[in-house]
Parts: sequence; C-alpha cells; structure tokens
Amino acid sequence: TPSGRCIQKIDYSKDNKVFDGGSPIVKAEFKTDNSRKVFAGGGIYPDSVVSGMSDSRLVRKLLMDGMFFQFATHYYNTHDNVDIEKLNTDELFKDFVNYLNQQKFEFTTKAEGLVEELKNVVKEEKYDSSFQTELDTLEDEFTKLRDKELTKYRKDILSGIVEELAARIGGRDERIKESLKFDQQFETAVNLLNNDKTYSKLLE
Repeated sequence: TPSGRCIQKIDYSKDNKVFDGGSPIVKAEFKTDNSRKVFAGGGIYPDSVVSGMSDSRLVRKLLMDGMFFQFATHYYNTHDNVDIEKLNTDELFKDFVNYLNQQKFEFTTKAEGLVEELKNVVKEEKYDSSFQTELDTLEDEFTKLRDKELTKYRKDILSGIVEELAARIGGRDERIKESLKFDQQFETAVNLLNNDKTYSKLLE
C-alpha cells in the first residue's frame, strides 16, 4: 500500500530462487488514517464475513455438472417469451426436478458414501449378516434425505436457474443484475453502507 504496508499473506521469497536476494516481508505494525492497527504480511481480513451461495454438496454438484445451464437452455427453447418477472417459481422448480429425472442425474451424499464404504468392510471382513441388514436400512434412510435436499435448498437452486435464464434473455448484463438479487455479499455491503453507525464503527 502507499504507506508501505505489505498486504501479501505469504512470503514467496522463502526458498524460492526467483525472489532470491529480494527484501523479505517485514512483520511491521501500521495504522490507518483513523489510527486502527493493521499488520504487514497478514493478508486482508474482511470486516464482515458472509457465507457463500450454499453449503449443500447437492447444489455444488448441480452447478459442476452444468445442470442449471442445461435446464435453462432447455426451458428457454421450449417456452415462448420467457419473462423473469412473471416466472411461476413453483412450476419452474417442479420442471427442474422432472428434468433432472429425465437426464438421470445422479448424486451421492457424503453419508451415503460412508455407508457404502462400511458395507464393503462388512463384506470383506465377513461380519455377521445383521450388520449388512442394519446398513441397508441406514442407506434407505439417507436416500430419503437425499431426495429432500432439493426442497431444502430450493432457494439456492432457483437462483441458479433464474440467473441462467436471465443470461438467455438479456446476456451478461442481465445475468449480473439477476445474480445481485440473491447475492448475500452484495446485500450485506449495501446494508453496511446504508448504516452510518455500523460503517463508522468499522472505520474506527
């Protein structure tokens, strides 16, 4: 920074010939214009911490497999005059679930994976068959929970779908505008800037 504070968290000069002979990061103390203490070499820590889009493995899997992208393309091409503001989200969500079934989308929860590992151990070690029966019952219960995951994270799923639909309708700009409606970081930032008391306190 202009004051001479290094905000790089990691000292890449250590054991690195590319930076050999360079000045190491100094762990010095600095002060902001409002006399708040900050330290060099520690990176930047946010004043407000906001969680990401979703902590659901299922939602991340849907995103990685391009299911939001594929469904939005399918929906846009099979519906006339798609209007984001007039979408029936209940019908949209139902259509998405049906689409996943048609595409034979597969997802295994972490719990199901662990149960499968246990079943393999039981088989290899030749444990009593009662263990196998109990694990089968447990697996059935986790399968039911997996099916409920879609409903549990309905809001996150709809935001992913609507973002993609907005891109089909108005391109990159519309995607960004739509994404901000569901962006917790953006919402937190706006609320912070609109609250003079909280904002001033962060600058102390």
